[in-house]
Amino acid sequence: MQLKTETTVGLFVLAALTLFFFMSARLGVINLNKKNYNKYYIYFSDVTGLAKKADVKIAGVKVGWIENIELCKENNVCVEIMVANNYSLNNDAQAFVKQDGILSNRFLEVAPGYSNLKLECGQCFKQVGKQPINFDDLALRLSEISTDIHKITTSMQRVLESNENSIKEMFEQIKNVLISIQENLPSIKTLNSIAQKIDDGKGLIGKMLNETEMYDDVKYTTRKVKSFLERLHDFSVVIDAHTESLFNNCGQNNFNNKGYFNLLLFPSNSYFLLGGATISQQGYASRKIIDKKFFDDNCHKIENEALVPRTCITKVTKDSWAGNLQFGKIFGNAIFRLGMFEGTLGLAFDYNIPFDQNRIWWLTSFEIFDFNGKKRFIRDSRPHLKWLNRFFITKNLYFDFGADDFISHNNKGFFVGAGLAFADEDIRNLFGARL
Repeated sequence: MQLKTETTVGLFVLAALTLFFFMSARLGVINLNKKNYNKYYIYFSDVTGLAKKADVKIAGVKVGWIENIELCKENNVCVEIMVANNYSLNNDAQAFVKQDGILSNRFLEVAPGYSNLKLECGQCFKQVGKQPINFDDLALRLSEISTDIHKITTSMQRVLESNENSIKEMFEQIKNVLISIQENLPSIKTLNSIAQKIDDGKGLIGKMLNETEMYDDVKYTTRKVKSFLERLHDFSVVIDAHTESLFNNCGQNNFNNKGYFNLLLFPSNSYFLLGGATISQQGYASRKIIDKKFFDDNCHKIENEALVPRTCITKVTKDSWAGNLQFGKIFGNAIFRLGMFEGTLGLAFDYNIPFDQNRIWWLTSFEIFDFNGKKRFIRDSRPHLKWLNRFFITKNLYFDFGADDFISHNNKGFFVGAGLAFADEDIRNLFGARL
């Protein structure tokens, strides 16, 4: 019996979701004991970008989370927070909406205050919270600046496309003006010298008026630049940015935020180039051997670098970002990628799962990189395996989920997040002009 397409897709979605929830339960979820936390309320006039379960920090250290956000009377926003009971807040405590970076999630920074009066559990902050920076106004200003730049470049293009007669007429007028000044001011001898040099074809202006070769070179160069820009316009460009919030129950750190920003160039429909960077809250380990020790069979230290060292002293530092540089080959709905993944050599397989609707599709990926585990802080020789799913609900917006480093002893976990993808056509529509 042959299954229908809708039945096949439904079974695949059900199997993938079952696998995702099984791996989530296998890896573990952090359960917070609310009995060890105090509840407080804070009023804001605007909490744009702040969400439930966001971190509450004191001096950059996480001490709780946001329990609830709701709109109150007079268009004020009431935020309910939970703070560990071993951190006390004073009567003059303040709250600020902050963000570590452009790709990071917003969180609530609390200043405990200096008053002698303590803020009891269930009480409200006396001072209104400080609202975040409004990036919409900044984006509007940038859009206005880009419009002005486009107008200037358009005017310059029209000047370069002027024909030869117009340019010669302009320089003839300049020559006539100089001669007129010479006749009216005979005491200025330098004007006569300038006009004579122009007539003799000396200098840039004289050569352009008396010789057509230079003008032809300028015209030829302009035509070549225009042809190059037209070929460049045929390239397809995609800008992709997404976040991943990782949860695990292994090691010392059980939570990590990652931000990915990649630029994809499609010279054709069969392959592409990917370049970008990954920013990690926990960072990446960078190891450097600073000392080697050599011993003989009797365990006596010797100086002989030709031997294999028995012990090595390694210095480990933290890098907050890593680079991505990959080549991708497209075979229908399947994609193979090879190159640098988060600063290490790796490869990946992507498969596009189409739906009947053109605006909704699913892209699942398996990646393997960091084959000797050198980027982990807790050294593990197993390679880094990652299962990533992108579920597009619109052309530009998608949600991502999956399992990260799931064969590692200390770093395995599952993640969820969201992302945006813009093609060059979307960027042109955004700025209201053709690039």
